[in-house]
Amino acid sequence: MTATIRSITPQPTDVQWTAAHESVTVDLTRVEAKAGAVLSAVSLPLAAAAVAAPALDLAGPALAMTLAGLALLAAAILLVLVVIRPAGMVGRPPGGSWLYWATVDDPDIARDVATDHRALQLGRRARILAHKMRRLRQAVTLLIAGVAILTGAALLSLI
Repeated sequence: MTATIRSITPQPTDVQWTAAHESVTVDLTRVEAKAGAVLSAVSLPLAAAAVAAPALDLAGPALAMTLAGLALLAAAILLVLVVIRPAGMVGRPPGGSWLYWATVDDPDIARDVATDHRALQLGRRARILAHKMRRLRQAVTLLIAGVAILTGAALLSLI
């Protein structure tokens, strides 16, 4: 007689689901706050530099470095805007979300609310978080490079 071995997947408790969702929510809040801080910290200096740059009478390598540095700062701001932009949907919205409920009638909403979507929601939110964190990291890297190049341009213009 051959024994059949069943693979039993442990089912998370309500407390574990809540803890997992709260963890992702906290990290999403943190990345959004960081993105807002980066956007605030860089937008005004970039605008001021773009306005003041023509009056600096830069030439040659200093001008090229200044333009490259400003371009990196602008690219970083665009990445930060991607981070704070609401996540978009392609195709039909998944169940368990207000986007889905806005597209169906009342009985479908009632059936959907009665369905456990916690794993789907957690996975979707975790992927959104990973995407936002990756883009924010890229934006900060561009900011560091842009500031370094602008510093070099400033030093070069003094020579």
